[in-house]
Amino acid sequence: MSDKLVSICIPTYNGGKFIRETLESIKALTYDNIEVIVTDDCSADDTLDICREYDFVKIFINEERQGLVGNWNMAVSKSSGYYIKVIGQDDLLAPNSISKQVVALEQN
Repeated sequence: MSDKLVSICIPTYNGGKFIRETLESIKALTYDNIEVIVTDDCSADDTLDICREYDFVKIFINEERQGLVGNWNMAVSKSSGYYIKVIGQDDLLAPNSISKQVVALEQN
């Protein structure tokens, strides 16, 4: 299997209700070589506090609201992976999802 770095980008805005489950699903991934990028678009809830509980999360905070597209672009610009996966703050990943996706990308 490939060991190329995969950046998982999570643009957030007031995602405190969901982000813990998302990060827990990432924590359970079977693919090891990942970085997790969270770009926060000036949330007014506990999104950042929750993200700070996870030592594998790299957090970037927008100084002013960027909106959906701007926040997604910020997340991708902060990534350094060979592959990039952008997910929503309320998305869950199956434990083997990244492993399967990397295999599919490498074969095609």
